[in-house]
Amino acid sequence: MERYEYDTPDITQQVNGHLFTGPFYRGWNLARLVLWFYVPWVALNLFPYTGALDLALSLGWGAFWVWCLYYLSKTIPPRIQAIGLWIAVKATGLIAGFIVAMAGAPSLWKQGATPAQVWAIFIGGLMMIPGPEFFPKIQPYQKWLTVGRLVVGATCVGYLLMSE
Repeated sequence: MERYEYDTPDITQQVNGHLFTGPFYRGWNLARLVLWFYVPWVALNLFPYTGALDLALSLGWGAFWVWCLYYLSKTIPPRIQAIGLWIAVKATGLIAGFIVAMAGAPSLWKQGATPAQVWAIFIGGLMMIPGPEFFPKIQPYQKWLTVGRLVVGATCVGYLLMSE
């Protein structure tokens, strides 16, 4: 089995214990994920286009990216795919959480939202930022931390929607 410089025991433990990337590390192929998202995307995007050229360009561009990802998923070992997916998930959580907490909360405040609404969006954004799961004592409970994030995030969004 070929080892890569970033395939260390710590990263292996993080990726294998993650709720989303763990199955990919244990053998799922990334091509499944691509097809899970592309097929519904095609079905949902058939109707809003006004012309045949518009539709053909959009579907062709999407098919090109699906082919690229499928080709890469066949050439890169599943463990390395899972590590890349784990990095993408953590980077997305970091960027989205930072934007929500640092831009969403102040913009809500400027629009005249109540302090409780502003704190709900701020806490929801902070919950998305990865961090505690990198500590070795917390890492075995990473799946439960993710479930807790989903519950708190859904609660914050539910509060925002109900308070409008």
